Amino acid sequence: EKIIRMARECAKRSNMKYKIGSVLFADDGKIYSNGYNFLYNKDLSMRLSNRYFHIAKASWSLHSESFAVIRYIKKYNHYPRNLNMFVFRGNRNGESRLAKPCQECLELIKSVGIRNVEYSK
Repeated sequence: EKIIRMARECAKRSNMKYKIGSVLFADDGKIYSNGYNFLYNKDLSMRLSNRYFHIAKASWSLHSESFAVIRYIKKYNHYPRNLNMFVFRGNRNGESRLAKPCQECLELIKSVGIRNVEYSK
């Protein structure tokens, strides 16, 4: 229940339409990391002779599974081998919805050694 609650809280921090939160945890319930999906937008401009010139708009998203893994690696300096992950997708009211992994997240989860992954239904 603690894991689900934390994943739900993480999902609320998302700035995307589909709010998703992830939690990395051990079998004993100890939480090691969490993440949420977000969209990052940045206007790229250059200043020349007191004038600003718009160059481009940079935009990318980070999936909650990737964010949780990145946070873990930054904190512990190694892969989260043999840990578990719970991924929660919620609607605007925070109610559970079906979450499904993308291929890139599945490959990441497998490559860093996460043992079990459960997605909300």
